[in-house]
Amino acid sequence: MPTPKKNPAKAQAQATTTPKPPKPGTAQPKKTKGGQGPKNPADNLIQLGPEEQKFQDALRECAPQERKFVLALLEGHNHTQAAIKAGYAPGSAHVQGTRLIKRAKVKAALEAGYEAAGISPARTLAFIAALANFDRSQIETIVRQRTVDHEYRRADAVVAMVQREVDVTRSMLDDLKLDEADESELKPLQLRLSKARLRLLDLNLLLDSDPDAMTVVEVERLEEIPLIDLKKARELGLSRFVKGVKRGKYGYEVELHSFMDGVDRAAKVHGLYRETLSISNPDGTPLDAVRNSGPEDLGKMLAAYDEMRTAARRS
Repeated sequence: MPTPKKNPAKAQAQATTTPKPPKPGTAQPKKTKGGQGPKNPADNLIQLGPEEQKFQDALRECAPQERKFVLALLEGHNHTQAAIKAGYAPGSAHVQGTRLIKRAKVKAALEAGYEAAGISPARTLAFIAALANFDRSQIETIVRQRTVDHEYRRADAVVAMVQREVDVTRSMLDDLKLDEADESELKPLQLRLSKARLRLLDLNLLLDSDPDAMTVVEVERLEEIPLIDLKKARELGLSRFVKGVKRGKYGYEVELHSFMDGVDRAAKVHGLYRETLSISNPDGTPLDAVRNSGPEDLGKMLAAYDEMRTAARRS
């Protein structure tokens, strides 16, 4: 039987036609904008820094309960609370927390967590150094402000000053009256003249009773007042020393914030401070072993303990 010949035109048309839609349930590659294929899932991952990556690696080395314990400590809980959050019974949480914190993997993860949070021992020491080297004059600006002060002067010398004020004020009033000035211009000078006359009367009465009398006078001075410059603090990167801003006598006052409390707490967390307790006899000599000791030795120990408590109350 002869083989039928293929039509070349028909074959070309079949090659250029749109492919048939796939059957339902068949997996298809997703297309993105622009007709491109799916992106690499790794492109959507958050890139971790060296400290964060180190912390994640250290957590993977820990057991599940150890991880929960470390994360609870980093949240600010103490050893007992962290052990409870890690799943240990409240009755044994204190003991378990003490054991967990001594494990090498837990300590490594905890230190890595502090470093990732920016409160590593090295950074804490850097904070202490920055605080020790900080000088508030670095962010100060000198402002000249007129202030009023009081001082004692001889009454006879003040009389001459007040008399001069009376004469000058009266002369100005006379000139304004000749120029037919308004009442609004005359009234302030009239009040000043009246006060100066009363002041002159009081001084003369004081000198009549005591020729060497002293009196208090107001003195205006131009003082240089150092104020914190917020702009300068930001430019020098010292804004962390600023606690707050409030309205004061000479405008806005900036209160400096000491972060020594935070540095001190961080230093204690990292064990940078070592606290020791030493118990000795009242004369400073070390206590003998209490094992197989008699009443006399026990009395020494109690006396030393009482002395230690008394010293603690005084301090």
